Amino acid sequence: MKFQFLNRIQYKLFILALCCYGAARFCHHQTSGFRLSKITANYSKDIEVVEAPFTEKEETLLQGKFTYFGRGLQSFAFLSEDGTYILKVLNNKMQHKHAFLKILGLNNHAKAIEEKIKRTFESYKIAYEDLKNETAILYLHLKPTLNLKKKAILVDKLGIHHEVDLDQTAFILQKRAVLAYPFLKEKIEQKKFVEAKAAISALVQLFARKNLKGIADNDPLIRTNLGFINDLPVHIDLGPFSRDLKVKDPQFYLPEMRRITASLKHWLEEHSPELTLHLEEELQSLEKNPQNL
Repeated sequence: MKFQFLNRIQYKLFILALCCYGAARFCHHQTSGFRLSKITANYSKDIEVVEAPFTEKEETLLQGKFTYFGRGLQSFAFLSEDGTYILKVLNNKMQHKHAFLKILGLNNHAKAIEEKIKRTFESYKIAYEDLKNETAILYLHLKPTLNLKKKAILVDKLGIHHEVDLDQTAFILQKRAVLAYPFLKEKIEQKKFVEAKAAISALVQLFARKNLKGIADNDPLIRTNLGFINDLPVHIDLGPFSRDLKVKDPQFYLPEMRRITASLKHWLEEHSPELTLHLEEELQSLEKNPQNL
């Protein structure tokens, strides 16, 4: 009897644990994993970035609400009330992992995570200081400050409002872009081939300029990481940049351009052979005159 009684208790505890886990997973799914604990202490105290004062536009923007828009590996994205700006609030997953490994005494693993954090924040710095126009960044805040004296209102997927102290939060304010393929598809459907060709030319030049600045891109995926604002291409993803002088060498970046644009070529072959030919002409022109931008 005692054995059966214990079995019943164990069974109930198991069911309770299962329900708790299920509820936690349901909440995680409903909110796409966002909660305030995911963005606290999400900064780096080591990074040095020259941050300009807020402009009047930025002041006005940050007084409004930002509604949940999506998430990536490194941040949660919130859309401004007018739908034209994105506030990216960095996910503190790596910082938490680093702290946990330090507690366990796994210093080598902790050091590896620390280096990854440094590379990620250095990439944001490169995007802001060297590729500001190419990334449409308005403002970058990566370390704790006392001077902003601002609080943003974030609205999650459930409609819950969260007040966030921007002085103590790492965030990036960026113009909203239309993803590259939907942008090009709309031009094709509207038969605006002159504009589509200009967009493809600008995309090729964007990649080339970045290389000539000595900036490597570890994830140049056009489908998800590139977009257009007012017919000009921009990098949406800010996490994969690093400084590497070898990318300035045409012998390196010209074959790399072929590799990067291969997926675009396949997409254009399906949607517009005329634009496929234009892409090839742009690449050949760049190969003949790699410094002519």
